[in-house]
Formats: sequence, structure tokens, C-alpha cells
Amino acid sequence: MSVGRTISKIDLVVVSENFGVSYSGGSLATCRLLEHMAPHFNTVTVYCERDDQSLVDHVRIINYQSESEVLEYLNSVSAPTVIYGDFYKCHFVLNTALPFYFSYHDNWPEMLELKDDREQGQSIIEYYQDIFTQAKMIFTVSEYKMPFIRKSTDRVELIRNGITQWSEIKNKASDTEPYRILMAGNISHRKCHHLPEILKQLSTQDLAITIDLYGNIEDQVLYEEINSYELIHHKGYAKSLNYADYDLLLHTSMMENLSLSVVDAIANETPVVAFDVGGLSEVVQDGINGHLVLPYDSTAMTQAIVSAYSHRDQYKFDRDLTTKFNWATSAKKMVDTIYRTNSIQL
Repeated sequence: MSVGRTISKIDLVVVSENFGVSYSGGSLATCRLLEHMAPHFNTVTVYCERDDQSLVDHVRIINYQSESEVLEYLNSVSAPTVIYGDFYKCHFVLNTALPFYFSYHDNWPEMLELKDDREQGQSIIEYYQDIFTQAKMIFTVSEYKMPFIRKSTDRVELIRNGITQWSEIKNKASDTEPYRILMAGNISHRKCHHLPEILKQLSTQDLAITIDLYGNIEDQVLYEEINSYELIHHKGYAKSLNYADYDLLLHTSMMENLSLSVVDAIANETPVVAFDVGGLSEVVQDGINGHLVLPYDSTAMTQAIVSAYSHRDQYKFDRDLTTKFNWATSAKKMVDTIYRTNSIQL
């Protein structure tokens, strides 16, 4: 870790469902932020239901079996301690008297549209509303989610995620090589529902393209339908991706907060084709560094892919993106807020 360890007065307890880089964008973000945050706290303890061994320096990871186990620990601490959460399942910590901070990565209330059990979905929204109301500060990764959070509290700060991986080496295809398209994300209804129709339409085009899809299989039926098309190749989960090696990122998600893969692609000067959902327009400038398509027009998305294929040299990229989306900078802002709102000088 590049930041030297400093002794401070606060202990940090992170309460999460999953801790690691392989579960979701939110859990990955927590890992990356803690890499920079940990040296600024006396101790850092992560309570999670499971972890993928993505160990972080100066962090103790405990897999808990019950909420009461976590509450017993939190009620026993004597030194100044704050709690940090990143998912609605941590709502039970609101029963303690400790200061609580929360990063909002999720996709509610939009997820109600996909939820078979709407009563359960409404309960999740209510958990978030309780979290927003009682937290000392909410950190949002997108401007898009500001209005939803502000319905419950004015204690909210915009703190972006960072760039997960990037390369200075660009290896884009020439006009005589296959046009390489990347997809990054689990195969699920939310992420890939419209992909089969897009693949069907692309298969009728005379294009020299290949699509590599990285991610876990969450919907087996959808996977089998996708996998029936010869132009797409499922690569499974990969811990790291070379975005710079690809000519295009195809993002077919039906809803987003602000996708890490989209930020990574733009940072690597790889254009993006995506539905105009969530906070993607905060990064993707239509016609400049990619194309945002009216949700959920599969034909328009196919046309946008064809346009990107035919005009691959037309795109321009914001070279300041690495300063706007930076894990170290975001972690510093978060640490400063925690200390400031507890009246402790770091």
C-alpha cells in the first residue's frame, strides 16, 4: 500500500453482505476504498457473511453467522468507533448508538420493476429509507441517485468510485481484423435480458466482429440462449480485464447506478454502447465517447454497434477522467468526512 499507516483515534467497523472483488460493483468498491482508508484508522474490522479472500492490508475480516453476533461486538466497544455499510442488509446496525456511514451503490427503486415479490422489494426500499434517515452521512457514487436519497436526508455527499483497471497500451483492431467487443457483468435478467435479440440482429449483419462476455452465470436459461450465437464467447469470471484491448464495450443492463465497467472502458479510451439508464450519462457522452440508446430499443442498440464498427476512429475521450474517478481521492474525502463529522482532527 502506497499510503503510510498513521495512528488515529477512531476504529472503523465495516458491515457488509459480501466482501471481495468478485461479487458486485459495490463490494469491489468497498475493497478498493479500504485499501486507501485503512491506514487512517486505528483498527479496521470487516464483518461480512462471506468473502472471496480479497485481503486488504491492516483489515481484519470476520465472517458472521448471525446479526446478534455483530451487535454483541458493536455494543461492547469502548474506543471511538464508527460503522460503515454498503448494502441494505446492514440495516440492523441502526440499533446501536455508534455513528453510521453508508455508501449507496444499489438500483432501487428501479429494481421494483424486476422484483417478482413486490412486497419484499418495498421492504428493501424501506430499509434504505431508514438507513438514509439515520446515517450520519450518505455517500452516493452518482448524481443520478441524489434525488432518491434527498427524499430522506440532506446529509449526502457525492463521492465517486475509482477506475478499477486501466492500461496505457492501446491495441485496437485495424479495419482488416475482427472488431472486438467486450461485455463485463454477470449473466442475469437485469444485465442481459435484451442481449439475445441484439445478437439475433447482429447475426444478420455482414460484420467481422467477436464478442467476449466476462461474468458469472446467474440465469442458466438466458445463458443457453445467449451461448447459441456463434459470435459471442462466454469467458467466465475474470479478476482483471484489459479494456484497452477491445474496440467497444457493449453494456445491455436495464438499470444502473453508475457502472464500474463503463468508467473503466472510457478511461481506457474504449467507446461504450449502452442503454441510457441510471447515471451512465455522467460518463458516456453520446456521439463523443460512445452511444447512449433509448431504453430498451434493441434495434437502435444494434444500429449503434454498427455505427461504432463503421466509424471506429470518430471517438474522443476526457483525459481528466482519472482525476474525477480516483480511489485514493475518494477514500480521502470519505475519511475526512468521518473525522470532521465526529469533531476529531485527523
